[in-house]
Amino acid sequence: MLGSRNLTETKDAQKGTQPGMAFWAGTGPAGQTCGDCVFKGYWATKVNKSGTPVGSRRSKGCAKFRDLTGTHGPAINQYLPACKYFEARPAQ
Repeated sequence: MLGSRNLTETKDAQKGTQPGMAFWAGTGPAGQTCGDCVFKGYWATKVNKSGTPVGSRRSKGCAKFRDLTGTHGPAINQYLPACKYFEARPAQ
């Protein structure tokens, strides 16, 4: 749980981190945010109760979090300081 004294990061790093992030906020490149990262937002497949794909939707979560945990995390704020998995979006 964030804010626990048993975690290895400082309280400041814990305060800036939001559930659904792949790693601690602020551990990435200085001045970069989640909104600048290639992992922010991804297409998620919707399935019905029987498990049949019925469409897709744009998730506002972190794709790296999904890759690491195997679950879809909650939406994260695009203005959070970047984590260590930050990869810059390609210029358009």
